[in-house]
Amino acid sequence: MDYAGILKRAWMFTWRHKAMWVLGLFAGVTGPGGGGSGLGGGGGSGLDGGSEDGFARWADSPAALMEHITAFLPVIIAVGLALAVVVVVWWILSIAARAGLVAAVDGAESGASLGVGGAWSEGFAKWGRVFLLDLVLGLPLLVMGLFAFILFLFPIARLLLADGGMGPEALPGLCGGVAVLLLMLPLGVVLGVLQIVGLRYAVLEDMPAVRAIGAAWGALRHRFKDTALVYLLNWALNVGVAIALTLLLIVPALAVTVMAAGVAVAGETAAFVGIVVVAAAVFGVIIFAFSAAWGTFTSALWTIWWRRLTGREALASTVVIPQAPAPPASPAPPSSPAPVEEPVAIYPLAASEPPDLPAGEGADEGAPPGRVDA
Repeated sequence: MDYAGILKRAWMFTWRHKAMWVLGLFAGVTGPGGGGSGLGGGGGSGLDGGSEDGFARWADSPAALMEHITAFLPVIIAVGLALAVVVVVWWILSIAARAGLVAAVDGAESGASLGVGGAWSEGFAKWGRVFLLDLVLGLPLLVMGLFAFILFLFPIARLLLADGGMGPEALPGLCGGVAVLLLMLPLGVVLGVLQIVGLRYAVLEDMPAVRAIGAAWGALRHRFKDTALVYLLNWALNVGVAIALTLLLIVPALAVTVMAAGVAVAGETAAFVGIVVVAAAVFGVIIFAFSAAWGTFTSALWTIWWRRLTGREALASTVVIPQAPAPPASPAPPSSPAPVEEPVAIYPLAASEPPDLPAGEGADEGAPPGRVDA
């Protein structure tokens, strides 16, 4: 498989269809090692101009701390509800964006390009089956994670509550938790690949979720080498680009941190807040733009690879490539007219076998033998 050609086609789609970056932002980075860059300049400032021992006073007086929290309780609840709404809306859009981006890449490669509206429409049309696909493949990891948490938590909590310390009795639970976590690593890789490949079957082949998972499992078994290579390629690209982005932004981030610290030491609170807000906005825009573009690229990478794996690329090329028109043929010389043949009866009657008719019904004495006049 031509992986260099796949990378080139994926980048061409990403660069030519920048409007799809909106879907790429919600879809996220596809494949392993795709965690977003976590550069954050969120150094919280605990400046309290009125009191130097505010935290100590609250620690000594829990009632005062609760009174202070109660005063801000409506704001805390409002912020919590707003964040919950944002998370739910983002999750809903992310499912539609992943399906719509797959359809958009396939359409562009087939010569029937979809706009942003068409991609969103396709994504929401396949929303239910993509959600079910994620649910079926995500449940095993969720159950194993909860089981590992219980194995870690239960012996530690029991021993701490019993005698205030941990002893050898906690080792079985801790070892069991570690074993479950180690089993989750290869299982997570397999389920992640099934989710990526199954998404293409569900969207482009219009398969239900369970059937799409079965088709993805068949592709993984029969084309294991190609699947492993594209997985490793995706992992290397994601990690490499994340490291490059971190190295690119670490120097400006350190410069902004030093500048903000100097302004804070000088007592310029307004300037400190302004620097923090502007820096957070600039770095946020850069990171969001990178996530949008790279999410679009990685989704296109897997979709184009899937098209070639399943033969869809070859079929599209035979349809899209136009054929050169054939040269006009020279006129043929006029041929002599064919002799006119006598019409052949459908059911001929032999002359020696006249029809057997009742006497006096339809018989013509002058008619030749074997012929009946209607």
